[in-house]
Amino acid sequence: MNIRHIVAISSKFVIVFGLCLSVLTPFFGVSILNALWVSVLITAIGYPIGDLYVLKKLGNFFATVLDFGFVFIVLFLLAEPIIDTTYNRLLGAGITSLGIAASEFVYHMFIEVTNPLHPSKADVKGHGYAVEIGEEFAPADDKLINESDEDK
Repeated sequence: MNIRHIVAISSKFVIVFGLCLSVLTPFFGVSILNALWVSVLITAIGYPIGDLYVLKKLGNFFATVLDFGFVFIVLFLLAEPIIDTTYNRLLGAGITSLGIAASEFVYHMFIEVTNPLHPSKADVKGHGYAVEIGEEFAPADDKLINESDEDK
């Protein structure tokens, strides 16, 4: 696991935990420990499936829709013993899922730029030497670069 996976997973966890904490705790009475546990579960399952597989195969839109559905189902099912009525569970899961989906849309752009699946040149070990070959681009009347034998 390279450092880019660690950065991607931790930033996803911060997004999910922040939204779960800011929506579920004050409005629906979910404890901080339960919000933390649900955030770890969503991050641990959602990162490899949604961010590494679906995002790569189908693109940002489908990965965001998958994240919305996955987060909604997980929050709705796991909130049954915590939130009292079905309406409140639907509302809490819906609001939190919309917030997470909106932030995941931007997060997927970050993942596509950093691309944790492909190592960078800094990650590759060894000394691969290469030679650069090129031409000089200069006008033909430049005496300094295009000096002929008779001008010497």
